[in-house]
Amino acid sequence: MKTPSPWALLARWQAGAADCFHFGVQFTPHEAFIGCPPERLYKRKGRHLMTEALAGTTRRGQDTQQDQALADELLADKKNSLENQCVYQQLLTQFEPLSSHVQMGEAHIVKLRSVQHIRRLIHAELHRDVTDQQLLAVLPPTPAVGGVPRKSALAFIRQHERHRRGWYAGVFGRISHTSSDLAVAIRCAHIGPETIRLYAGAGIVAGSQPDEEWHELDTKIADIMSLLGMG
Repeated sequence: MKTPSPWALLARWQAGAADCFHFGVQFTPHEAFIGCPPERLYKRKGRHLMTEALAGTTRRGQDTQQDQALADELLADKKNSLENQCVYQQLLTQFEPLSSHVQMGEAHIVKLRSVQHIRRLIHAELHRDVTDQQLLAVLPPTPAVGGVPRKSALAFIRQHERHRRGWYAGVFGRISHTSSDLAVAIRCAHIGPETIRLYAGAGIVAGSQPDEEWHELDTKIADIMSLLGMG
């Protein structure tokens, strides 16, 4: 099978991922990394910063009524609520020494092409001397890809995860003196000369069921699989 153009593949992926971030980087004529992640690391304008706790997932419904029923179940589900809570509590802890004011919004549903997520927006007013360098030293890896508590979770990942993540779970975006906008590199694909490697993950917390988590992973990569003619 001929390796597809990463830019043609990304363009088709973008068409069904309007509410996601889009990125691509080409390392060589035969190697690239592309993605359409839904999760923002943070967006900063001056001292005002906005981030989000995006965790907790269910599938989309076959019609509007079923879709809304699944969304209502997601918001009420203890396991998924715990998953989201782990993320926003970690973010609040990280922003406390960096900010003069932090405000968290209500939980609501974000609807993507194949899945729905619980999201809480967090707004912070940074101290005057806080820089993007400091933020990037503190925030990644997010709980979604690095776990909590971070130190013990990362130690577990290093011991038990058998593959190298590479650029997956890193950060993509733009930084300037006046503003920055960065996303977490999830829902992505590494395009090689002979292989295409797809990346997605699931949050494992108390109450997680292995079969359901595997099904969630399948749903998350369904869009890119369909573009490859494999969905």
